[in-house]
Amino acid sequence: MTKINNTDQPNDNIDSILKNHGKRIQPNELMARRAMKNVHTHWQANIEKQQQKKKQRQTYFFRIAATVLLFIGTSVFFKYSDFNNTQGVFSTEQFVQGDISYSTDGINWYESDQKYIEQGIWLKTKNNSYTNITLADNSTLRVNQNSIIEFLNLSEVRIINGEIYHDADNVNKTNPLTIITNIGNIQHIGTRYLVNKSTDDLKVSVRNGLVNITSEKVNRQLQSGKQVTINNTGIQSEEDISSYDVLWNWTQLAAQPFNSQGKSLNDFIVWYAHENGYQVNWNNLQAKTKRVKITGDISQLNKSQQIKTIFLSTTFDYEINQGILSIL
Repeated sequence: MTKINNTDQPNDNIDSILKNHGKRIQPNELMARRAMKNVHTHWQANIEKQQQKKKQRQTYFFRIAATVLLFIGTSVFFKYSDFNNTQGVFSTEQFVQGDISYSTDGINWYESDQKYIEQGIWLKTKNNSYTNITLADNSTLRVNQNSIIEFLNLSEVRIINGEIYHDADNVNKTNPLTIITNIGNIQHIGTRYLVNKSTDDLKVSVRNGLVNITSEKVNRQLQSGKQVTINNTGIQSEEDISSYDVLWNWTQLAAQPFNSQGKSLNDFIVWYAHENGYQVNWNNLQAKTKRVKITGDISQLNKSQQIKTIFLSTTFDYEINQGILSIL
């Protein structure tokens, strides 16, 4: 064990250390400059790297923002929350896909971001454009492309030309909508149905429920699975039609996207079957599907991609055959 002598003088200790270790080596000036240059180069490289990452992040966020803006530009959802306090308001919500024009006289048209529809307003959809309007009774009215309709009052709509689809399965009032044409008027009895009006004839297709068709020359009731065509003279022709026929396909383009937030697999199946006119065979699995929560946005997928994507994320499977959606 080394004993430290506290009586030693500080200068003597320093001299002893210097004798043992020698003088401190002075750094070479050229080496010092090189070292400083290397440090500066490394520092600049780090700065450039950080700036590049910042630009990449900005580019990424700009791309995301552009995508969102593009979606908003093609699919717009409007909601009017104070419906009960406004007189003459025909609809409480409107979902727009594409370009829609409005008019107050059917002659002069203007572009607008209509949040709701008032009585007396005319609406025109352009090519590849659709709209979905939620009415005061909670039913929905979908308008096909290249159509012109007039909202006469709170319970009457006139089709000038084109096609509309009325879903009245979940109405909360007993004031049924009447669809008026120059060939006949259509009024539903708790149903989903389609009205197609051209220059020469009127075509009504019933997906489920019943509708009444009346005019000076026509007075009849049309039931589920039937389609009738009536010309200007009142002559009629009838045919059978399924609830999943291709003629209903355009209605999905005007449908509000499925919102998966907080929803279950059961919610999706019920919605999907309703939109496509399918019946559901649950195979005693209905209760289990209610316990499966789903996430993710499927609004940009077509109908076949939607159901495939949803079921791939679960342990369940499905099969569609002749309008029956079977859960496996």
